[in-house]
Amino acid sequence: MKMVRLMEKRSKTIFSAAALFLVAATGVALASSGGEHEAVKHVGWIATDTYRVMNFVVLAAALFYIARKPVAEFFSSRTKGIAEELEGLEAKKAEAEKTLS
Repeated sequence: MKMVRLMEKRSKTIFSAAALFLVAATGVALASSGGEHEAVKHVGWIATDTYRVMNFVVLAAALFYIARKPVAEFFSSRTKGIAEELEGLEAKKAEAEKTLS
């Protein structure tokens, strides 16, 4: 039992240290810059991000096309499973009420 607690404590410590390191590294990465912001010309949103938006739209459409049927089947089977479980629980509840009466 002591060993399990010690391992849990170590894992929490390691996780905390890793999280702290990631936050510090992110801050350093965001703070560092080349100082060339004045020399950069902004062409505009249309010229720079059009291809990114188009790529996202194509990716989203492809994911929707590919995942539509499996996701619908998953939710349909999940709904049926929950309904069956509720019916079973209601039967057990009725049986318990008969036993107590």
